[in-house]
Amino acid sequence: MVLTQAEADKYLRDFARRLQERRKQLGLNTTQLSERTGLARQTIESLEAGTIEPRLLIVRRLARALETDPVSLGFGAPAFRPEPD
Repeated sequence: MVLTQAEADKYLRDFARRLQERRKQLGLNTTQLSERTGLARQTIESLEAGTIEPRLLIVRRLARALETDPVSLGFGAPAFRPEPD
């Protein structure tokens, strides 16, 4: 399924909001998150502004640094966790 431009724009805005909210919940500034992820501070600021699309590996790095899972960060939904046997 291909996203419309409006859907893609909404995804970027929602991702940017979740990223910034989680960073602030942990009391981190963009420089500190940059140090935790190895991403440039400018990249984090661009992601939070919704001006660049996050790649999967970047979402994984951000999620690890923000102590959350990539699905929650990327899509706002809790990750599926199968019941233990």
